[in-house]
Amino acid sequence: IIQKLDSGSELVALYSSPAYSTPIYVLSLHGDTAYDQGYDASTLFGKQISENYQNLFDALFKDIPNLESKLQILVEEFLDWQWSDYLSKEVPQEYMDEIDGLSAGGIKAGITTVDIGLATSR
Repeated sequence: IIQKLDSGSELVALYSSPAYSTPIYVLSLHGDTAYDQGYDASTLFGKQISENYQNLFDALFKDIPNLESKLQILVEEFLDWQWSDYLSKEVPQEYMDEIDGLSAGGIKAGITTVDIGLATSR
């Protein structure tokens, strides 16, 4: 167990050598609501979520490094527009609550590089 919260949620690392050189991380979430579970997930694993997000953009634009940051901004603006005007309209409230929890937990974890607070833009 790497970290355990008062709610009972925990982040666990599983080591399996020689199959994997790095551990496999498992989140065990025990929040009472979807918001609580999102909050716990981001509190426990938010930095890794943010790194994964950035790694995606790095991989997408690795062949054009001079434009990488500008392309990322453009794609993020497009995705934000798609989310707010179309996609979020059909997402069940329970999932929106989880996204709100992810955002709040990310803020608590000090993550400022990725705005995951999309639920309120519905």
